[in-house]
Amino acid sequence: MQSLLGLKDEQLHSVVVFTGDTTFKTEMPENVICGSGSCARFIMTKTKEVFTREEVVELASKIQEGRLTPSFKTDRRHVAHVREIVKDKKDSNLCPRCGSPMVLREIKKGENAGKQFWGCSKFPRCKGIVEISSV
Repeated sequence: MQSLLGLKDEQLHSVVVFTGDTTFKTEMPENVICGSGSCARFIMTKTKEVFTREEVVELASKIQEGRLTPSFKTDRRHVAHVREIVKDKKDSNLCPRCGSPMVLREIKKGENAGKQFWGCSKFPRCKGIVEISSV
């Protein structure tokens, strides 16, 4: 698969960085790291050259050309776009936490017994819920 910049998957390295006071409870893949210092170490492990200097200049130029001019108007458009994405996710009836399908469930005990809600199909591994009124 190629990206909008015409890059192949093997030319990109994804990195997930957790900041702050983070403690992993399980073994993480090499690209999931804690702290910005770890990010630099991860980047330094990537020694195989995937772009020539000319390709780097060309990619930087493409990225710059695709950028919107920073302004209040573009900021508002971005916020509206993000809200639309969030709305689409809610409308899709997928778990907001993990993206799995939601299942219609009913509360069995307590003062809300009988009330229905959408619960993640991956329960108990994922405890994502959405109230019926907000779907």
